[in-house]
Amino acid sequence: MVGRASLFVVLVVGCSSSSSNPKAIDAAKEFGAAYCAKLQSCYPDAFAASYPNGVSDCLAKITAAIDPNATESCSQSQVDACTHDAQNLACDATLSTATLPSSCSGC
Repeated sequence: MVGRASLFVVLVVGCSSSSSNPKAIDAAKEFGAAYCAKLQSCYPDAFAASYPNGVSDCLAKITAAIDPNATESCSQSQVDACTHDAQNLACDATLSTATLPSSCSGC
């Protein structure tokens, strides 16, 4: 499970200096809350074992490695689409095959 949250950190940390894009930490919080909640609903036992404090614990692991002053490489509309798609992901057979939505590519 820890790998799933870490996967998102890799996507969010690629930052640019565009001021029209949201802060990376804000994008991570927006997407992370949706993604962690989806993982929790798809894999309740594995999620509870990996994140004893629930979604907040998962979200803390996502945001821990992000520079709070960095700007996200994606626009707010791209972050919104990524978040929406995360909320609508189908549950894979196992946690190890869970993936990020394709709309999150490049963010």
